[in-house]
Amino acid sequence: TINRQNNILTRMLQHEKAQAKQEQEQRRESTEGRDLIDKSNNQFLEFNKLKNRELELFKQVPPVFSPYYKEKVNEFFYKFER
Repeated sequence: TINRQNNILTRMLQHEKAQAKQEQEQRRESTEGRDLIDKSNNQFLEFNKLKNRELELFKQVPPVFSPYYKEKVNEFFYKFER
C-alpha cells in the first residue's frame, strides 16, 4: 500500500506540473497574437500600395485594342477599383 500511495502522489505531482506548464503556454500564446496582427496589417498595406501602383501603370500604357476590348478593359478597371 505504501508503494501504491507513492505512485498516486507521483502522478498527482506530474499532473500539477503539466497543468502549470499548459497554463503558462496559453498565456504566452495570447500575447503573441497582437504582434501578428500589426505585422500582417503592415504587409497588407504594402501589398495594397504595390497593387495600386501596378494598376496605375496599366492605365497609363494602354495597348491598342479594338473598341470591344477597350470597353471590356474599362469595365474590368471599374470593377477592380470598387
